[in-house]
Amino acid sequence: MKPGVWPDLPRMLRTVKEAGYTPWPEKTELRVTGRVVQAGERFALELEGMKEAVTIRLVLPETPTNPAASLVRRVSERVELDGIWLPAAPGEPGPGALRVITIR
Repeated sequence: MKPGVWPDLPRMLRTVKEAGYTPWPEKTELRVTGRVVQAGERFALELEGMKEAVTIRLVLPETPTNPAASLVRRVSERVELDGIWLPAAPGEPGPGALRVITIR
């Protein structure tokens, strides 16, 4: 892992598989920091400290606590998020998405 560079997570998963192990992308937990951005009803996080701009789509859980309301109040602010990485679909550009678990 290099500071300021988004890891090539699909490549990491392939490397694990080629080494004879079973990768579990659904268990790839990330803690990221950045600025919350909103487009319509969708949210994303512009990651901080990156050498090149990286924006990751946020997938919010459907819970009674309504995390979307929390993010609306934090648009343009710096937040720290814990979540599960969701790989980009084949042909989909970008780093995939983050299924948010905790908003800090």
